[in-house]
Amino acid sequence: TAHYRVEDSPLGRGGAIKQGYPLLPPEEQTVVVINGDIITEEKLAAVSDRHRERKVKNPSQLATLLVTPMVSPYGIVDIEADQAVTGFREKVELPHWINGGVYVFDRAIFREFPELGDHEVETFPRLAREGKIAAFQTRCFWRSVDSLKDLREAEERLGRSAGS
Repeated sequence: TAHYRVEDSPLGRGGAIKQGYPLLPPEEQTVVVINGDIITEEKLAAVSDRHRERKVKNPSQLATLLVTPMVSPYGIVDIEADQAVTGFREKVELPHWINGGVYVFDRAIFREFPELGDHEVETFPRLAREGKIAAFQTRCFWRSVDSLKDLREAEERLGRSAGS
């Protein structure tokens, strides 16, 4: 079941998630939260299953977040030591992982969120230091739709996926 709530005034991402907490059925101990501008082909069941597996090993874990490789938005120029250009590469995967905006939360995490503010800046760093967050690494298609170009790329990808 999907639930949503409209903010009367901007609460920040953490505040907005916390505002939705009362909509959860009392029997639900785990909840999936997805940023509204995210499109991914990763199966939510896989992220949720990993969360449950990790929770058995670490009962204090409150969240599992999908992470995806950081891809350079710019073309990379390969250069030799003598400054000779040897090649060009587009959409290069960098050696870093970024927050993919897809979360599996234990119900207990909601008391950690700010009433007003951003959970990714305020809450997550603290919970990470306390060992209460796990990552689910994926290389499945993932796109944050922040521009018309992103939307076109996502539409093209999803159109190809639907046709296969």
